[in-house]
Amino acid sequence: MLVDPTNSSASPLGPAFIAAIASGIVAIIAGAVALRSNSKSNRNASDIEQYKSATSRDLARLNTRLAHGQLISSTQWNAEFGAYQALWKAIVPVRTIARKIVKREGELTEIGLEPGDVTEEAKIENIKNLLHKYAQKSSECVAAINEHAPFYPADIRKKANEVHAQAHQVFATNLTLVVARQKGQPASIEAERARHKELDALMDGTDALEEMIRNRMSDVQVFNPMVAQP
Repeated sequence: MLVDPTNSSASPLGPAFIAAIASGIVAIIAGAVALRSNSKSNRNASDIEQYKSATSRDLARLNTRLAHGQLISSTQWNAEFGAYQALWKAIVPVRTIARKIVKREGELTEIGLEPGDVTEEAKIENIKNLLHKYAQKSSECVAAINEHAPFYPADIRKKANEVHAQAHQVFATNLTLVVARQKGQPASIEAERARHKELDALMDGTDALEEMIRNRMSDVQVFNPMVAQP
């Protein structure tokens, strides 16, 4: 039987078949689009989660720094740094003179002087002069601690006060010994050990204070606050 090609109802590729093919193609295209869309959405979701995670870590670090006072403005840091400079400038002479007071006679021996090369009166006078300078520098030290106290953390202030107390003990012990020495009363072995022990405590204290200041400077993060323009 001959089929009239113009008769669509009699054609094997009739409307139903063509519609089915078209529906299949549309479904395939829609599936591909959906897969691409889902893949892109997954990537976006992953990127968002990574961003949120990084932001959370940054906020945690920021909160930690804020809690410990480690995030400060440049103005505040300039004042704090200036306080450390003034504080350390006042401490160094105290440390240096304390060592001379305690170890002076041993140093004379080390450079080759015999016990009789320097008179007892000259030794006493030298120690008295050192003690006078030491008292002046110690007063300057405590003034620097107090004047700059508002500009650095309380733990550093506490350690600085401890150092000054140790310095004062060195002064008091050696003043007592030089007065006794003027009266012809030589220092006992125990007294010599005590003053060397006090000197060691002062040196350890200043070393600890220096370490605290260094740690503070390495931990601090300085920022420049934005100022709104009128």
